[in-house]
Amino acid sequence: MTNMLKKVERREFLNFLGAAFGSVGLAAMAEPAHVLAETGKQELGNQKDRKMAVKYILRRITEVPKERSTCGYRQRMITNADCDKACFTFLSVHEAGRHHHNKTTEFYYVLKGKGILELDEDRVEVEPGTVIMIPPGIRHKAVGEIEALIVGIPSLDPADFFLD
Repeated sequence: MTNMLKKVERREFLNFLGAAFGSVGLAAMAEPAHVLAETGKQELGNQKDRKMAVKYILRRITEVPKERSTCGYRQRMITNADCDKACFTFLSVHEAGRHHHNKTTEFYYVLKGKGILELDEDRVEVEPGTVIMIPPGIRHKAVGEIEALIVGIPSLDPADFFLD
């Protein structure tokens, strides 16, 4: 029953984000991670002017490499190169550094663990099922053993990252 409830909560949260931010395929992310680096392509245009466009992107978390970041270890599921409207990152917090963004709003959805998010001068306790919206300009840092899905809107441009 608990796993079923978690799936429903995750689906409702992602459906909410999709409705609020122009449906960028968030409902598909509500499936388990193993269902989530395949790319479907669709031909567009007439015979003379054929273009290849991405129809969808499907990535499995087990196929996305972990990389060290300022916040810990991340797996960039959907990046700015894939979509300029939103990005999705799975993050395992580890010795995070305080930083901010000038253009991107970040949504941290805590999947596992407990800890604290430092937001400017505030410290907020987080646990599974917690979502926090961090607007541009807010200096932030995660502390603790936390695993989170981070959604950036618009998609995070590496030039919009400022370490404090």
